[in-house]
Amino acid sequence: MTTFTVWKFEDPDGAEQAASILKNVQSDGLIKVIDHAVLTWPVGKSRPTLKRTHDATWHDTGWGALWGLIVGGLFFMPLLGAAAGAGIGAVVQATSGVGIGKDHTIFATADGAVRFKRSTGGRTYVSVEPPSS
Repeated sequence: MTTFTVWKFEDPDGAEQAASILKNVQSDGLIKVIDHAVLTWPVGKSRPTLKRTHDATWHDTGWGALWGLIVGGLFFMPLLGAAAGAGIGAVVQATSGVGIGKDHTIFATADGAVRFKRSTGGRTYVSVEPPSS
């Protein structure tokens, strides 16, 4: 049978002491605490503070990780995939009609004019442009 209880203490440290006692009693096997939270509102403070159990923190962390994985997989990976695909497609198109032999010689695989192009990074690209009709 599950029981929900609320305790009020005059001293802000009273709730922490009670939580500590309940934890010790649970370790003896006399009770089972499924979840607990300690709400304190010290005199002079404008807002109360809420401390939840360690298990709840891991539970929330797990859900946050799951949602981050889902959102990242649905939205960010397709963008990275599209960028990588565009880059690979550009390199393939730029080097179409060119082959490399076992002895590292470059040869044309299609009819046309051979064109050498130097990139801003200092690399040289070779392509074969189809003949103009």
